[in-house]
Parts: sequence; structure tokens; C-alpha cells
Amino acid sequence: MKNNYLIVLLIVIVVAFVLYIWKYPPQTDTKKGDVQPAKGQVDAETICMGQPEISAPTLRLDLINRMTKDYIEHQLKAIQNSGRMNDSDVDARTMWLDLKTLKRFLYYIEYHATVQNDVPITRLGIRSYYASYPIEDDWDDYDPDLMDGTDDIVPREYEKRHSLIFIPTIERGGKVYDFDPRNIDTYEHTLDQVYDHLERNSKPIMVLFGDRTTSQNHGSLFPPDPPGGEGVTFPQL
Repeated sequence: MKNNYLIVLLIVIVVAFVLYIWKYPPQTDTKKGDVQPAKGQVDAETICMGQPEISAPTLRLDLINRMTKDYIEHQLKAIQNSGRMNDSDVDARTMWLDLKTLKRFLYYIEYHATVQNDVPITRLGIRSYYASYPIEDDWDDYDPDLMDGTDDIVPREYEKRHSLIFIPTIERGGKVYDFDPRNIDTYEHTLDQVYDHLERNSKPIMVLFGDRTTSQNHGSLFPPDPPGGEGVTFPQL
């Protein structure tokens, strides 16, 4: 009798396991070979935390110092000598973002793309655009991104200084495209097809979000000296 109970229990376990696999089959990204969560099984609470144990990415200190010094010696000096900036101006050579802001940006991308639209994380990325702040006289035209009413969002000292703008990307057909995780149209079409604000003649497919797209900017620049600016390490001139 006891053996019969064990056999019945074993059968129940096997049937339950088969039903679970049938309902929630693991999905594999054939391009990368990484097992992806089944549709609808991405847990929002594990975003940015559910990563495998991996070695920390590292670079040699002397390489970082060489690359940042070369930037100052070549690109930065060329900008300084181009007449774009006054002799008294010093262009920025670093941009700082606090970890909370950076994680919130990454979370937003992953949540909308993977949780809400079932896009494997292996198709997602971030593109950084080199940029510079407009001249101070034009800041009023960019309310509320540079200023809100009469209050500055970023310091006026950032005028004409270098910065970075981060844009989410999605892989399609082996190519990486900028996209807006909020707008499903950009998952299959380019941003300039969807948003008609790039001074082009292309007709927008659907403008649901006005002239705005998911992006991140407005970190602290150095120079000018941000709070705690003495912590900047590279380059050692």
C-alpha cells in the first residue's frame, strides 16, 4: 500500500512538471544563446538586480590615464583653438550622474521593453551622443529642459560645454536603432519616422508623446567644479 502511494505521488509530480513546462516554456535567443524568461515571467523587482555572478569589468589605470590625457591633448585643444569658445572658457572633460538616476533610467528602459513588450534584454542597449549645451541666449527656447519658467534646471556655466546624452537602443535585423521604450511604434520604425521634430519632411506615423523621447542628460560637469570636484582622478597630467 505504501509503495502505491509513492507511485501515485511520483506520477502527480511528473504531470505537474510537464504542465508547468508546457505553460511556461523557456525561451532562447538563438543569436546570443542566452535563455530568456518566458513571456510574462519577467519580474519587475529583479530588473537591474537579477544578473548572474560575473567578474567586474576592469581597465588598467595607465590606459585610462593615457586615453583621458590624449583626449585633452587632441580633441579638447582642437575645440579650444577653433574659436568656438572664448579664451577664458574651459570645456568640460567629465560628466557625473548619481547611481540612483542612472539605475532609474536603466530600469525604465528594461521595464517597458522586457516586462511590458517582451523584448529580450539581449536586444537592448544604450547609445551615448557627444553633445554641448546651447549658448545662454537660447535657453529660454528649451523650457522646461534647460530651465523651468525663470529657474535654471542646470547651471548657466554649462553654456557651450561638452556633455553626453544617453538614448535607449533596440536591435533589429543585426542593426542597432535608437528607440523610445514608451512608444511601441519605435520598436519597428526609426525615431525620425515616428517623431516629426527633426526638421525633416518625413510624415510621422503617430505622435503620441509630442516632441519628446526617453533620454538622460543633465549630469554634473567638470569643469566647472561640481560639489566634491576634488575627487576627479584622470588624467594625471
